[in-house]
Amino acid sequence: MNALCRERRWVVLGCLALASAIAGAPAVAEDALRLEDLLEMKVSSAARRPQSPAEAPSMVSVISAAEIRVFGWRNVGEALASLNGVHLSYDRSYSYMGVRGFGRPGDFTSRVLLMIDGHPINDSIYDQASVGSEFPLDISLVDRIEYVPGAGSVMYGGNAILAVVNVVTRTGAGTGHRLHLNIAEGGGVDAVGTAGWRDSSGNDGLLSIARERSRGRDLYFESYQSGAANAWSRGLDHEANDRLFAQFRRGGFAAALILHERLKGVPGGPFGIDLGHPGSQVRDRRLQGNLRFEHQIDPMSSLNFSAHVMDVRYDGHWFYSGTDQPDGMEARSLGGEVSLTSRAWAGHTWLAGLSLRRDGTRRQFSSSLNSNTPRSAVGLFVQDDMALGERVTLSAGLRFDQVHGNGSYRHLSPRFALIYRPALRTVIKAIAGSAFRPPNAYETDYAFSGTNIANPDLRSERSRTAELGFSHDFDAASGMGGSLYRTRLEDLITIERNAGSNLQQHHNVGRVEAKGLELYGRGQLGTAIWRSSIAWQSVRHESGADLANAPRHLAKMLIDQPLNAGLRLGLEAYYTGARTTDSGQVNRTGAKVGGHSVVHLALGGILSRELEWQLKISNLFDRNFGNVVGTEFSNNFPGVQQSPMPLVIQDGRTLSARLRWTF
Repeated sequence: MNALCRERRWVVLGCLALASAIAGAPAVAEDALRLEDLLEMKVSSAARRPQSPAEAPSMVSVISAAEIRVFGWRNVGEALASLNGVHLSYDRSYSYMGVRGFGRPGDFTSRVLLMIDGHPINDSIYDQASVGSEFPLDISLVDRIEYVPGAGSVMYGGNAILAVVNVVTRTGAGTGHRLHLNIAEGGGVDAVGTAGWRDSSGNDGLLSIARERSRGRDLYFESYQSGAANAWSRGLDHEANDRLFAQFRRGGFAAALILHERLKGVPGGPFGIDLGHPGSQVRDRRLQGNLRFEHQIDPMSSLNFSAHVMDVRYDGHWFYSGTDQPDGMEARSLGGEVSLTSRAWAGHTWLAGLSLRRDGTRRQFSSSLNSNTPRSAVGLFVQDDMALGERVTLSAGLRFDQVHGNGSYRHLSPRFALIYRPALRTVIKAIAGSAFRPPNAYETDYAFSGTNIANPDLRSERSRTAELGFSHDFDAASGMGGSLYRTRLEDLITIERNAGSNLQQHHNVGRVEAKGLELYGRGQLGTAIWRSSIAWQSVRHESGADLANAPRHLAKMLIDQPLNAGLRLGLEAYYTGARTTDSGQVNRTGAKVGGHSVVHLALGGILSRELEWQLKISNLFDRNFGNVVGTEFSNNFPGVQQSPMPLVIQDGRTLSARLRWTF
């Protein structure tokens, strides 16, 4: 009953926020210039070319560097969690992003394409989109985050089945020389040094080195308590991150180097490992180089070339009865794209391109596994944005992909978007598209004696999405909008129990349908800038079972309030509605988990022209809540029907402090 009351309260809060926007435009303060900049900001992720969010063939959202600073977000995942229809889960090892209810435990966010400056960073073993502390860049380097929900395969091929996220980095000229120092409860300390410059010849450079260490917390897992049995993981929540980012730009040329190494302890005893052994940990490493070249052929046409090389490694150490059972993976990829954009034909903006990728190494290894299944992919894509008058644009795109490696897959991915402007500040979009995701190496090849068996016969996932969206801007500081959508995903891939062997195995489990309604508002009350959203969403398997970890409601309110004496207050309030746990089988609904709310508060100011400070209290009211996890958190793994630990507890009230020196 209490959870239901809280849910209604947050629904009312979201509706009041939207009503405030509808009532009219509030007084504009000086800080509204930031909202103007956000409204006019160009995005490139939806159609591979710069355009305003209103012109894009998707309901695009943008998070600015100013918002990241005001609210004190520590990583990309925390920033994305502030958007419509997005929820974040954390199992004390990795963070996972749920999109419009799709957030099934164990899926590694593999249905979201994650990019840095337009270059993909999903690895070729798990297809993982690493959005939490495992993201390879420090958050201070982010200029903006572009979020494009819906089927994105027409532009990007596999992985872009539910959404595309593009993290755009700062320029050297826009960064300057900076030092960051962050301290948090739980023994967390990280320092970032960044040097940015631009010379008279137009050479723009950026170099950043970041080092992060955290002792973490001692965690008690009540689900494991039985008599005198140990239910504590002590000293296992530690984490260390080392990052290096170097970037050079000149005109249309850009090159970047990314180095990242992360070491994370594993509390909670997943996969039946010893609950308290200090040697259980995972290590992730990434080396990635990105190149991009844009050439303006003439005033109406441009040629774009990009390439990336990626080396991603994972090493895990899992202790069973005091014995180390290591496993790991190595993934090396080389990819490139070339595309031509032209407005030479009056009333049309068309794009045509070729994409190539070679995953030369997709190796997984353990005491009972040593597999390597290279993969190659080629994609051809074309899109035409046609002006059908002054107020109507039709965006039509088509892509053909062919993937070879541990199976052969061919897919056609169309997308159509009809964009209508009945008034200057009003946009209505009707969007339909399809997308695909071929099974990854982990899903087809992974086997471990006594727990997992491989399945090389998996089929690709395929989705079809239809969406009706609208937005209306009262002025530069206030507006509202929303989306009504339905997504059907065929041949969903998920891990289940093999009936014959009672071991874990990835299966195609039929059709899943997601449908929902999202509404948002933004505006200004006095000097306070606010934005809010509310989402109703349902994700069900064809059997009628609810998909695990799919919240029925999400409500969010963010307030940026300038105060006297140069202070600035950032307030975040989130409500996550009821969802279900992982039953171990997708055709059976798990146990219901009630909703929860959490509030974060950040207060910052300027000590001098060069020195800024911020204090943040995360989980201000010390709410006790957990995130849904998979059946790997089970003392009876494998073959479980219901995980005895369906939730992993999250941090209570946490205080952190940040200093930034610009010189």
